[in-house]
Amino acid sequence: MSDEKKLLINDWFFRDSFPVSDLVFSANSADDDWLKDNKNVKDLFMALSEVSKIKLALNPLETDFIKSDDRITINAHLHEEDLLKAEINAIARYNFFDDDELTLKEELEFRVIALVIAKNYWILNTEELHKLIESDEVREMPLDEFNAILGLGEEKANDLIEKIDDEFQKRRHPDFGKTALQKEIEQAKKEQAQMIADLNKPKKNKRYNKNTSSNSGLINDDVEL
Repeated sequence: MSDEKKLLINDWFFRDSFPVSDLVFSANSADDDWLKDNKNVKDLFMALSEVSKIKLALNPLETDFIKSDDRITINAHLHEEDLLKAEINAIARYNFFDDDELTLKEELEFRVIALVIAKNYWILNTEELHKLIESDEVREMPLDEFNAILGLGEEKANDLIEKIDDEFQKRRHPDFGKTALQKEIEQAKKEQAQMIADLNKPKKNKRYNKNTSSNSGLINDDVEL
């Protein structure tokens, strides 16, 4: 591999200028510790599922994921971060490429898409791309062609990241998943609680003046009740 290409790869591969999702910070973290929160893992998994063009399923497998005619099945035995990696790889692969066999350019682009998405959510997912970059085929690829693939993959990944973020944020909304009836019941309970609170408020003292309350029987100065 040429020194020029090595510099390009190192600059692209290790740079910190990939977009970092706002949802990471809204989850009260600015580093990979946010994945230690099971709710973050679950919400990200579900958000990824929503942007998948093909229905996802979980089942025990001997590989990370497989695709059938109507769905992508992900290995249910994988643990949290590895499960997210497999899901990201599956979506990057089948959201953009339908063919069973990929060309070298498509394989490289798919790996770039997966890496950018994974890195955006603080997940290390570099092994397969590293192997591909070190392959003889990529070593012989012209620099401008390689650079174009990096840019195209990153662009597609960023478009998908926006959709993933939107789905993630929906799951953080207090009313997410509630039916219209549940919302009506909750609103009625709030109104009832407010009504009870208003009734239980101490009443303000009223002042009666002997000159204006002739029927009150009060004959001295103003009296507070």
